[in-house]
Amino acid sequence: MFYLHSLGVLSLLCSLSASAQQQVPWDYNLDDDMAKVTTEVKAKGPSLSLDQKTQIATQIKAIRAIIGTTGTQSNFACVSRGNDGRSPYMMAASTGTKMQKINGTSYQKSDDCNSALTGMRETPLSSIVCSSRDGDGRSPWSMGIITQTNTYIRLSKAVSSTLETCQAMVTNLIIEDDAINALYCSSKNGDGRSPYAVTKVDLRTGANEIGSNIFGDLAQCNRNLGIFK
Repeated sequence: MFYLHSLGVLSLLCSLSASAQQQVPWDYNLDDDMAKVTTEVKAKGPSLSLDQKTQIATQIKAIRAIIGTTGTQSNFACVSRGNDGRSPYMMAASTGTKMQKINGTSYQKSDDCNSALTGMRETPLSSIVCSSRDGDGRSPWSMGIITQTNTYIRLSKAVSSTLETCQAMVTNLIIEDDAINALYCSSKNGDGRSPYAVTKVDLRTGANEIGSNIFGDLAQCNRNLGIFK
């Protein structure tokens, strides 16, 4: 099922999209519109296609850029690993008055770190984010989860040659109703190349289970993302 980490943001998205075509009346009630869209999304969510989900996720990012938010938890930030303001960079989480660096996350460029932070997905159990697979801040990239104890678990099968492809993997990932497991398309051999398979991941532990259906290209796998066998 399509998991929205902020129905309110989606409601705002729809409201602003409508207002972009014509000036809203002076007595326009944004709160009422948001409440209506939230109800509609809850009803339609299970039947949304992957293409619809991708379009919505893309537009949510655009709206967040307009209102100045990222959709990520406010306690995450990008910091210099050496505390000198220079490369490499890594993610850190605020723990009271201190910042706890999240070992395992690595970026040569601050722009890459901030891009990964912007594309982060939040769940009740963990945060899903991209980082350098080899810990050197460079390609290839791998999706991973940051647990509630701020431990980073790299998903060995979720490898991409570019950060953009990894970010798309995070965006397309489907979180199941129990919010414990999620489905994503991964390289069967963990090298970021064909063949691909729908993979189930436990968002608490990072444990992967690869499905038996194999696909020749990533687009074909994404079209079957909701089916795990």
